[in-house]
Amino acid sequence: SKPGPLMLSQLTQAPIVPMAAAADSFWQLNSWDRFILPKWRARIAVVIGDPILVEKNLRMSELEPLRQRLQSELIRLSDAARSMVAS
Repeated sequence: SKPGPLMLSQLTQAPIVPMAAAADSFWQLNSWDRFILPKWRARIAVVIGDPILVEKNLRMSELEPLRQRLQSELIRLSDAARSMVAS
């Protein structure tokens, strides 16, 4: 992940709410984000993580640990969503 969402959260003081979704049957677009469109009657799981707050006074160099935390959380949530629809 890039630091952009963290910087936006820092400016607005709005929390980042990490989330992921998975479907057991889907089409996947050939785009930068590999967007998926669930097929009709697909089972879908949406998993939402805890909000991440970015303090207003953090320097750019101090955002890296938060970026890594956000990336790890998104991976964890994606894995959890995929396991919910697997079988």
